Amino acid sequence: MQAYLVRRASGQIPNRLPLECRARRIHRMGRIGGRREWTAAHFAIEGEPIESAHEYHSKDGRASGVWICSPGRILEEEHAEDEFCTIIGGRVGLIDNATGKEEVFVTGDSFFLPKGSNLTWVVYETVSKFYFTAE
Repeated sequence: MQAYLVRRASGQIPNRLPLECRARRIHRMGRIGGRREWTAAHFAIEGEPIESAHEYHSKDGRASGVWICSPGRILEEEHAEDEFCTIIGGRVGLIDNATGKEEVFVTGDSFFLPKGSNLTWVVYETVSKFYFTAE
């Protein structure tokens, strides 16, 4: 697994709003489209993480939305698609299961995960991310 770091948090985003304001706006938008359901995270290997997602768009093998997960570890032996993420709240680590190397991402960080990645998500504090996926 290779998580490609795209941008580290700088405290500001292009529209010059603090990251916390941007995250709140995204969360409010997520509630507009429908009810959020919280479920136990699939493949949890430590703790009892629960997750929720709101998909804004899905068409032709591509999707975008917001995913939220409480603390715990989640094993993902084969990432299902290419994914670009931006952390909009919290702190999460990604462990490459082949090498054991961990990369930690915080609010404002963006990264890319290639399809087929073998990794473990370590949610240190409840995390929310904006994602775009493509098969």
